[in-house]
Amino acid sequence: MTVQRFSKRIGRLEAKMTVPEFERGSTKIAWECLSRRERELFKRLEELRREYGDNLEAMPKDILSENAETMVKGAEILVRRVLTFSSPL
Repeated sequence: MTVQRFSKRIGRLEAKMTVPEFERGSTKIAWECLSRRERELFKRLEELRREYGDNLEAMPKDILSENAETMVKGAEILVRRVLTFSSPL
């Protein structure tokens, strides 16, 4: 089977799937795989998101500067987990 035919076949199979668009091609990290401290960090980030929304530009500068280290740490954890889970064995 050629690469082109294989790609078309994958496309047809994907079109038949009932997976919501936002889940296609995304990586999910199970809450249970995080340590207690990591879960606390993400709870804090979720509180900030609920209070100020998803737009960091709308967050007051003093709140942003107070929580910058927490945000960076959260991004580091996500990147590390994604790279760990996606690396070939």
